[in-house]
Amino acid sequence: MKLAVALSAVFALVIAYAAYDRTPAPAGTTYHEKYAYWEKEFEGDPDGAYARLVEQGRSLSYDASHELAHIAGEILFGSEGLHGIARCTADFEFGCYHGFAGRALSESGLGAVSDINGACAASDNPLGCLHGIGHGVLAFLGNGKLTEALDLCASLRQESPVGGCYGGVFMEYNFNTMQSETGISVRPFDEKAANEPCALLPEAYRVPCYFDQTSWWHAAATDGSASEMERFRAVGARCAAVASEYREACFQGVGNVVGPTSGYDETVMREWCDTMPIAGREECASFARGHLKPEL
Repeated sequence: MKLAVALSAVFALVIAYAAYDRTPAPAGTTYHEKYAYWEKEFEGDPDGAYARLVEQGRSLSYDASHELAHIAGEILFGSEGLHGIARCTADFEFGCYHGFAGRALSESGLGAVSDINGACAASDNPLGCLHGIGHGVLAFLGNGKLTEALDLCASLRQESPVGGCYGGVFMEYNFNTMQSETGISVRPFDEKAANEPCALLPEAYRVPCYFDQTSWWHAAATDGSASEMERFRAVGARCAAVASEYREACFQGVGNVVGPTSGYDETVMREWCDTMPIAGREECASFARGHLKPEL
């Protein structure tokens, strides 16, 4: 359950992208102008500047708010080095961690991964911090070096076999959130290669791959005119067709997408998870319910 809660904002990143208009952020129109504005704001008062940036981001589109969080992460690494990651939060789908890891890797190379991982222990959201590392590593290496990126993740300590650094790598591979000028570019779907890259990866990486493959199937492998129920039924059928040792993770991955996509409505979660084959319904529903706030 805790893992599902921690991953909620990660999957909301993809879902939110399609739901918002692209409203430009104030204080400049280009990335460079926004960066220059906020770099000056962070001088001498990083905590106050971060709070103002978050407040501004709440009134902006997904694209604009996530971009601001990226900028904050870049500025914090530039001004404070690795210690700056302690100021990052999960706001705007972990954008601060993405920007921080991206700049650290661009300046210091892959040798910085271990150091960033050590700094994650001081962050408000260690799993989200690891997720940012995964994004940064694959963006640095490129999608053609997926296994190499996963090998780096494997060298980091992570309690869960899914999410975290692995989740960041697979999300970057499927959605190119740091490598695309528009902030997201869904990997093209090919029916003949629907299970790739999972089926081609070393055995150790197939469980986390199939867990995250479900969000790509939901986004790219179904008819855009289909209802959500129809789309999830199609994703569930794909999970049922994978090798038995990966089905549990696959159905859990569906639930992890169902949670935020449903608007955190437990009744809708149940309805959508009931479109799964019988063997996967409870795995889906259990993971989906993990997204519910404690008071619900």
